[in-house]
Amino acid sequence: MNGLPDLIVSAVEESNSLYDKGKCDISITEMIGPPRISVLKREGKAKSDVADSLFALQGSAMHSIIELAANREPGRYLSEERYFQEIDGWIVSGQYDLIDCKEHILADLKFAGITTYKYGVKPEYVAQLNCLAYILRQHDFTFKKLQSWAMYRDFSKMKTLFGADYPECGFEVHSVEMWTDAKCLSFMQERIALHRDARENGSEPCSRSERFQKPEATEYCIQKKGAKKPYRVKDSREIAEEFKNSLKKPDDYEIIERQTKSEPVRCALYCDVAASCDFGQQVFAEKQAQHT
Repeated sequence: MNGLPDLIVSAVEESNSLYDKGKCDISITEMIGPPRISVLKREGKAKSDVADSLFALQGSAMHSIIELAANREPGRYLSEERYFQEIDGWIVSGQYDLIDCKEHILADLKFAGITTYKYGVKPEYVAQLNCLAYILRQHDFTFKKLQSWAMYRDFSKMKTLFGADYPECGFEVHSVEMWTDAKCLSFMQERIALHRDARENGSEPCSRSERFQKPEATEYCIQKKGAKKPYRVKDSREIAEEFKNSLKKPDDYEIIERQTKSEPVRCALYCDVAASCDFGQQVFAEKQAQHT
């Protein structure tokens, strides 16, 4: 357990045990996620290290404190309640974090790193919040705004002095685009179809994006003939040719194409079922081969 105190191990296990998606075929989070991970977890093949759940434990603590604060104003705030909706023969469940009844806001709390929001709210967060809003609207809720509330676990006050685009404090509210009911329903029907097929006919390996793996690309290395390392690397042959011709002795250099390699980060670091997945096993075998 990485030398963690028994009490911390117990706290993580207790926090994990509190999660209950209710009597449903699939939860919103599971539905948005990769079908293969869902299938393997349903087969009981998930294995996780307690140390990997420490951030989740902190996130659970944040949720609990905010829930306590919300309970002080029961007429305005609602928190942590699960709802169910049948879609294409499946029961889908979703639990909201917070509803501001006065402002008609549905908020999702995230305990995340700052880079998580570097390019705005992640597509899966947008989908998660909109699917939840759709289910709640079927139960007579109405919303004017959807928001992703980010509590930054790696915020540094010192860094606010050096970066104009750095958050001013460790908490930010991010607005989320609100989908129409038609778009929500179409998205959920598509996801349910994928998961149903995976359960009935076997799951395909996760896509590159689901593996957190960058797309393959070709890069062009301007390299001195006989050298082992490139002098410069460019994204296109045209730019590489232009740079090579700008050198004092262009004939001493050559342009070599090479394919960029990217790690399936989720498989290598974050997937609880990677050890039971044939693709994940391949990733581990390749990494082991690199170190032997």
